[in-house]
Amino acid sequence: MHGKQVAASVTIACLVLLAGCSASSSTTQPTTARATVEAYYSAAGAHDWGHAEALLTPSLRTTFRNAVEHGRILRESSSHFNVISVSAAPSQASSFPGYVDIQRATLSYDARYDNANAALDGPKKVTIYVGRSAASGNWELLGPDPALR
Repeated sequence: MHGKQVAASVTIACLVLLAGCSASSSTTQPTTARATVEAYYSAAGAHDWGHAEALLTPSLRTTFRNAVEHGRILRESSSHFNVISVSAAPSQASSFPGYVDIQRATLSYDARYDNANAALDGPKKVTIYVGRSAASGNWELLGPDPALR
């Protein structure tokens, strides 16, 4: 895999498998970008995969299902989850067609991987994008930095 593909794969794995958020899981649709990020990681931390998956775009849901089915997801747990910042990212609108109000969220956490990937353990920082579906108006996690895809 090339560097950008590895970085994107690790970021998507982070989206899928982070655990340890302190916010509570809820079945209501989040109303802000920050609330969407917090709800996703709260659900993932509680292993409520149905709720977590519902907060992803359809393409990320497909990526998640394919990775799980083929065992290509890094096994990870995390602690000290923190949303550092959420800010408008209008310049990314063309990278996510069908979505509006694009926001960039920067997160930090401490990661612990399975034994096969233990060299990756330690503090992490990741940037992901969140936006509202133009069709439904619901907030969804859009994925990693488009430059990494």
